[in-house]
Amino acid sequence: MIDTVKIIVIIVVLFLLIKKIVMVIMKYKESYKSIHTFNCVTVNTNESREKGLMYRKKPLHKKEGMLFDFKKSKKISLWMKNTYIPLDAIFMDNNGKVLDLKPNLKPKSKKSIISSKKSKYVLEVNNNTIKNNNIQLGDYIMVNKISKLK
Repeated sequence: MIDTVKIIVIIVVLFLLIKKIVMVIMKYKESYKSIHTFNCVTVNTNESREKGLMYRKKPLHKKEGMLFDFKKSKKISLWMKNTYIPLDAIFMDNNGKVLDLKPNLKPKSKKSIISSKKSKYVLEVNNNTIKNNNIQLGDYIMVNKISKLK
């Protein structure tokens, strides 16, 4: 009977120790995610979000984008109607953590692009920005707010 209790205690202690080690590894891994910085105009009203980058004919400058603030996390739907430049879309949470990536959005497309996860922000940037900057799920986006795009 005493040996059985000892074995159970050892198993529980080992389980707790392994759980703690896994948590430390996850925190360590999270702390080494990449942080990408962009200069952005923020749009946070229905009207400004609806217009977005429509009718713009020249590409954005490198490391420049438009940040769409939806104020609450939700599944976000976008389209490229009246948008003449190809874009990438980066979906993020409240902390700027990348939750979903939609590269190579086609100009003037009326097809809906829907985030796979609830997101609060979408950053629209030039086509191939995700690829060229090796932006991955779990990375972080830091935004420097600017008043207008160049």
